[in-house]
Amino acid sequence: MEQGFRQDLEREEFSLRQRGTLTAIPLKASMSNRHWIQRQAIEKLSLSGDQTTWLTPAFMRHWGPGKNLCLFNIIVAFEWMPNYNDLRLLREATTSASVLLYDVTDGYMAIGRVCVGGKELMDCADIQIFASNRLFPRSTVDGLNESHKYQPIRLGRGLWHRNSRITLPWDSEIGFATLIHEWGHYALGLKDQYLEVKPEQQIVVPIHNPVLNTIMAGPKKSELLATILPEDPNTSTTDNDSEWSALSTHSTYAWLEIPMPYQNREIPPPQQLTPAYRLVGALRADAIGEEEASVKGNEASEEVKKDGMTQKDKKDASQDTRYQ
Repeated sequence: MEQGFRQDLEREEFSLRQRGTLTAIPLKASMSNRHWIQRQAIEKLSLSGDQTTWLTPAFMRHWGPGKNLCLFNIIVAFEWMPNYNDLRLLREATTSASVLLYDVTDGYMAIGRVCVGGKELMDCADIQIFASNRLFPRSTVDGLNESHKYQPIRLGRGLWHRNSRITLPWDSEIGFATLIHEWGHYALGLKDQYLEVKPEQQIVVPIHNPVLNTIMAGPKKSELLATILPEDPNTSTTDNDSEWSALSTHSTYAWLEIPMPYQNREIPPPQQLTPAYRLVGALRADAIGEEEASVKGNEASEEVKKDGMTQKDKKDASQDTRYQ
């Protein structure tokens, strides 16, 4: 690994800056812990320092005067030992994904922290990244919130595009949009909008509806399904197909106080939105070891510059009669 890559990659804190304002993060905040399956897996890791504290929250609740904000804490596990480029690509992908999630949810949600490790985090991860690019993305509905449904989002090394027969990186536009589509299943409890159930035939068939403007219908969308308002204001509405209704009534996110019926709104993109980014476990220990070795190497080089001789030069000189 490259020298000093941990310091180059890691971000200590989440940053959100709206245009024309100093900060958009409310002062009042609280932590929401993960379900017991993930907590038990985290406790078995025996991590040093405050790394367990980094992994424990599922998300942070932030209360604001105008709108509440949910900042997710995502655990990512690599099947292999990633190099600098792998980690940099993931950081850029999750940063873009956080901006997209903020847009899709009209500013109610974003990715607040990404904790990245190796195979030892597989049992507690929110996202598992496997070495093969042949693994298509998959996730379980509400796996983050219901322990009996827990199964991490599973991704390959990249997103295989069968038409062009290439692997798209996760920091590409379709790549990070796919991450948010899967996060919609896993964390928000939303279902695919490109499938139709035919109960009389007891089958599920794929459909394509270009009218459905939701990221759950395809990665090129950036909204959630809103409540369909009737033409007659005296007619009551049904929110069966509204993803906003499902989100506002979800027991985990009721504190967001999303008003209903909800219509999608155009919000200005943030001037800056960057999740915190931390290395965890063996990956962090390896990075620190590389940095310490680099420091010692630099110190040795400085000694050589001062003396003009290496230790080997000094030994050879002590055995050479010309120096005696």
